[in-house]
Amino acid sequence: MKKLQFDIVIDAPRDKVWENIVNDEPYRKWTAPFMPGSFFEGNWGKGTRMRFLVRGENGEVNGMFSEIAECRKPEFISIKHLGLVKNGQEDNESEEAKKWVAGHENYVLTDLGGRTSFRVDMDNVPDEMEKEFADSWPRALALLKELSER
Repeated sequence: MKKLQFDIVIDAPRDKVWENIVNDEPYRKWTAPFMPGSFFEGNWGKGTRMRFLVRGENGEVNGMFSEIAECRKPEFISIKHLGLVKNGQEDNESEEAKKWVAGHENYVLTDLGGRTSFRVDMDNVPDEMEKEFADSWPRALALLKELSER
């Protein structure tokens, strides 16, 4: 299991970056590098259940289910992964799902006087996902930057 970190400085206020992270329409745009058509179900409140999903070619819904372990607007979100979603069903028992259980994805937004530093910290990343995230996260952050600087 790996720990990964990605960051970017965005020429926009922290509140605007935050809104682009957590609101449905911009979320769908900046998360496209992970999987085109990505969306979420749920809300970003502490202790709430979230599902991070994509609809497959045959209409099946796949992704992850998680809990918002912490949410301090507009500075910090901690997402605790609980398992996978396969064909709409939650799975935390398969070997594939167990690789994600208890992993965290943390978003840290730091105010830089009208600019924002956005850092993503991930722990317990399955080894086979390291290359994919190393490719996808920089592209996702670039899209978030573009959306926020408009």
